[in-house]
Amino acid sequence: MNQSAIRLTTFIALIASFSWLLSLTFNSHAVSDQETLIWVRYNNQAQLSQLSAYDLWEIDPQTQEALILVSSLDLQELQNSDWSIRIDDVATTAFNTPLDQRTAETFFGGYRTTSELYTDLNLQATTYPHLAELVDYGDSHCLTSGGCTTPGSDEIAGYDLYALRLTNEATGGTSVISGTQVISGTKPLFFLMAAIHAREISTAEVAMRYADWLLSRYGTDADVTWLLDYHEIWVIPVANPDGHEIVWLGEQNSGTPYYHRKNVNMTGCTTWPSQSSNHFGIDLNRNHSSLEWGTTGVSTSPCASTYGGTGAGSEVEIQHVEALIKDLIPDQRGSNVNDAAPADATGIFIVLHSYGEFVLWPWGNSYRQTSANDTEIEMIGEKFAAQTGYFGCQPGVDTWCLGAVSGASEDWVYETLGIPAYTFELGREFFVPFSTMENEQWPENLPAFFYASKIADHPYQRIHGPDVTAVFTASNSTHITVTATLDETTTGGQATADGRYAIGAPLSATPLLTGTLSALGSGVSVSRTLVTETSTTGGVRGAINISSLDDGRYLLFIYGLDELGNEGPPTAIWITVAAETEPPTEPVSNSAYLPLISKNP
Repeated sequence: MNQSAIRLTTFIALIASFSWLLSLTFNSHAVSDQETLIWVRYNNQAQLSQLSAYDLWEIDPQTQEALILVSSLDLQELQNSDWSIRIDDVATTAFNTPLDQRTAETFFGGYRTTSELYTDLNLQATTYPHLAELVDYGDSHCLTSGGCTTPGSDEIAGYDLYALRLTNEATGGTSVISGTQVISGTKPLFFLMAAIHAREISTAEVAMRYADWLLSRYGTDADVTWLLDYHEIWVIPVANPDGHEIVWLGEQNSGTPYYHRKNVNMTGCTTWPSQSSNHFGIDLNRNHSSLEWGTTGVSTSPCASTYGGTGAGSEVEIQHVEALIKDLIPDQRGSNVNDAAPADATGIFIVLHSYGEFVLWPWGNSYRQTSANDTEIEMIGEKFAAQTGYFGCQPGVDTWCLGAVSGASEDWVYETLGIPAYTFELGREFFVPFSTMENEQWPENLPAFFYASKIADHPYQRIHGPDVTAVFTASNSTHITVTATLDETTTGGQATADGRYAIGAPLSATPLLTGTLSALGSGVSVSRTLVTETSTTGGVRGAINISSLDDGRYLLFIYGLDELGNEGPPTAIWITVAAETEPPTEPVSNSAYLPLISKNP
């Protein structure tokens, strides 16, 4: 879908059901009877960054207008300023209409409370004890403080902060978990975090579904099986559990979830009930201990939705998650912020937000325009954008993207560890119907999550190599003939070349057999929207002598190489070694970069 079509779709969805893009604010005032949504014209990225300090819901790059939510006092100040503004009466009316009158499903249409999410995390760990382990990596603000009481007298006891580690603990290189202490292993690691902003409730559900999806397919799906054997996938489905409960309290108290964004640190603000652009707490996605903390896209007003706290890393939720990530992933850059991470750096990070249908990458602040690993970071981001159908861009730099912000998760991860890090902005509103999360947001993000899991060993290198998109085999008692399709359309754009295979384990481990596959040919170039790059497809084939293997089922790994020798991530299928001849398999499509399912298990 082209840029204009996506913007038009988002704008129409906003009027119908209230989409937002990023919640930010500039000033905090007394809560008015009705907040107003207004379109403000901006002329450049600097002005858009100024507007990013308000509660920004939408941008329209075609008209160069930003939609912001303001109080009556903010509106009066803007009307008296030099900004060109127009009130969106339709959107304002919809916003001030209770959610239960706008949608058939609300929070209780299926969305889980913090307690329910934690119950199901425990269930995953007890159901799959050899694959899933629940890690208590710290305490939330309210738990640390001995409990919180809202200005409305609601009691919030606070929560442990939980992460779920997914891996086969029996295979070598697994991280060590001893109580609250975590010692990194040698397995490649994908870190997925969600719900750092409380009102972005669908992100927690999408993250939980990825864990469910992986665990339920181990042992039957070849790709999932090898990933959980040889990689680690860490999932934090709700990084802001206290804030998540505030959103739920809105449903309890008034029938409408509160648009609470921040944590529940009430220092300096006692506004109640929580309004979208006016509520207590610290914006955890402005609180990371980055060098540029507090410099752009952040407010110094405690009631503002983008209040970044009293200092970098001031909040316990951020302190604990930063410590966990640093325990798990080694720092692979030099001491200078402009140093590049090595090409073979390991690890990858994604944080889920809503909404806007964007894939964002560092730097997201206005002070560093490009990173030392910019080429590969952008390539991976564009790959994710192609898989999700979202826009891929760098905040504060690309004209169709968001304004710059400081102290955000993906900037801190890249700055601190040197690994590629991304924000996914899911969907077109905060409180989407549960069915929309289930039928749209979850399936459209699954391919990107799975690709991130696959390239976690060396993402800066893997992104240059082709994907294996289809595999089929024919076998007899001594040989298996393998044919695979390679595609470099959304990676390096080079002509595909040869391939490699491994049986029993990936090439990075100790396979039983290895060898090469010969090229069958390559395709032609095509042009993509926004980014023009060469797209090539091809195939590889080879006969593998399996006479040395005992009868049984094995994992067969296929790797594709391009003409420059870049090797993409492997795709695995099951093969069966048996005395009798087996019929040929039909081709197995992998066009969406999802796991292959073998026809001859």
